[in-house]
Amino acid sequence: MKSITRKQLEKFHKAYHENPMNKVIENAIYNNGIDEVCLNHSIIEENQPIFNIELPKAKAYDQKQSGRCWCYATINMIKYNVAQNMNVKVEDLDLSVAYLTFFDRLEKSNKVYENLITSEKYDFKYLKEEELLSFGEGGQFIYARELIKKYGLMPAVYMKDSISSSHSNKLNLLFQEKIKSDCKKIIEFKKEKASMEKIRQEKEKNVRRKLHFSIKDFR
Repeated sequence: MKSITRKQLEKFHKAYHENPMNKVIENAIYNNGIDEVCLNHSIIEENQPIFNIELPKAKAYDQKQSGRCWCYATINMIKYNVAQNMNVKVEDLDLSVAYLTFFDRLEKSNKVYENLITSEKYDFKYLKEEELLSFGEGGQFIYARELIKKYGLMPAVYMKDSISSSHSNKLNLLFQEKIKSDCKKIIEFKKEKASMEKIRQEKEKNVRRKLHFSIKDFR
């Protein structure tokens, strides 16, 4: 590998200072930050915050230190229709994001187990190549839609946020480590050519543990 030489650095330094605008930009960023310096005001002027549809004022959600923006966005989108169907004021309706996140974790862990069980490959290299262990708390609208179709929605009063669900970095790490541990056991069973019934029993036990794991951290 060819390394950077001192001669090259001197050449870069000279080229940088040959353009006086570089120093102006450098000082502007130093004093104001890159976000302010790069802000294009003409774009802001062209995109005024004017909307032709205005929804009733309702509770403003705060995802805090978690990756659940997709759940909040989905709930905000549908809660007005839910309020109309239930004949309640939308400002009185608060739906549980923790409820959706709870089942999202359960479904994601089940997907990892099923991919491992049904694949002809059964090692951590396969899991890594397929990025099956790199899932997190993030998601998209389609995830929330399928969760709601399967599990429905719940008023927030029956499943409120906890410290772990709203500040979820540690919970996410622990959850992934537990799934890795479960996968290790399934891999061992497959190497031993255990029966599919025994492997499925192990998977069911793992999912049940995830259920208990999640309940303790969301409650």
